[in-house]
Amino acid sequence: MDFRPQDMKTRLLSPRIVIYLVLLIAAVWLMRRFEKYQQEEQPAPAVTTAVTAPRPFHSPPDAALRAPAARTPMLVVFFAEKNEATTALAAESRRHLQGRCAVAELQVTPDVAAKFNLKQLPAAILFNADNRELARHEGDLTAAKLDALAAKLPQ
Repeated sequence: MDFRPQDMKTRLLSPRIVIYLVLLIAAVWLMRRFEKYQQEEQPAPAVTTAVTAPRPFHSPPDAALRAPAARTPMLVVFFAEKNEATTALAAESRRHLQGRCAVAELQVTPDVAAKFNLKQLPAAILFNADNRELARHEGDLTAAKLDALAAKLPQ
């Protein structure tokens, strides 16, 4: 007994042929859909003829890598906006306090003001080597006031 369809129309509409056609149409549709996401081929950048010599890498000795980093106290100066006067004040304080503590200047945003509980700007907060607050000054800042604040550091 032969179960194959005898006429051509029935043979072309068999389930296997229909499934293959549906899969082929789906594959073509997917390829066309994601065609726009393929990268277009870019021309290769021009190669420069100047070759620079590689810099030698000097790594620190192993003993220096194992040694704990020295922790120093820090004086943080907070300003509403950074300008020449504030930069000059911070630079002068760095010179005066060199070796005693590090000086950092920060421009204050609302979240920074909330974190450090700042009520008035400019302000300065002195932290010890363990990052605990030792002293603070809020209001008008001068180099003398920052030196007086740094004088509260334990010797």
